[in-house]
Amino acid sequence: MKKYIGSLDLLLFIFLCFLCGLIDAYCFLYRAQTFTLFQTGNLIKLIIFYVKGNISEASYSLILFVSFILFTFIFYFVSKLFKNLKISFKPIVLLICMILIIPSIVLKFNTINYISYQNIISGLCLSAIGGLIAISFKKVHLNKKRKIQFNAAMMTGNTKNMIMSLVNGIKYKNKNFLFESFCYFLMLTTFSIGILTTALIQNYVVLPNSLYINFGLIYLFLLLSLITMLTITINLKNIDAVGVNDKT
Repeated sequence: MKKYIGSLDLLLFIFLCFLCGLIDAYCFLYRAQTFTLFQTGNLIKLIIFYVKGNISEASYSLILFVSFILFTFIFYFVSKLFKNLKISFKPIVLLICMILIIPSIVLKFNTINYISYQNIISGLCLSAIGGLIAISFKKVHLNKKRKIQFNAAMMTGNTKNMIMSLVNGIKYKNKNFLFESFCYFLMLTTFSIGILTTALIQNYVVLPNSLYINFGLIYLFLLLSLITMLTITINLKNIDAVGVNDKT
């Protein structure tokens, strides 16, 4: 059963990586080359646009960057509260993301005034999604004893960990390290496929159909992630119940 849950956990992160690739590529292509998850990109744009005197775009990048920090800070304490109450926070996170993604699709991006109300509302919703995913999904449980640190949204650390695991696997002839490296590679590839999918849709499908297709894909993978997360949660509760019965 625990091996089965480990497989589900890996599947969940594959779904999330594809989803994050879709969302960040969507923001880059349809929302003035901004980012929901890759906040380094927003910070770079903030500084460059400020130096160039483009205050409107710099201000929008600042709003995205600061709101991501604030949402991450808030959601950290909310997740701790849910943990103390012994309530699974992750399924709720995915449900909230399904609601928050709607304004970014419904509200058309204003390219004339970057700090218009529709840009700010949708930008805040996207930053909240980024904060929720960043704070909630950080570890992949490969089996009962082994788990790896992973960020479904930002790939720099994941790429480093993939190389380090590969080097350790070859150096020590350790299959566990090699499997970890493969998991990182699999999720990096899935993230890239998510980006590629959005790019192909934007390139070959005209507006507004391309937006509708992207919206449908984002919702589909949010739903798949939610179903997988609920399955993991239910199975973990069953394992705990069996453990209690065995003790009695």
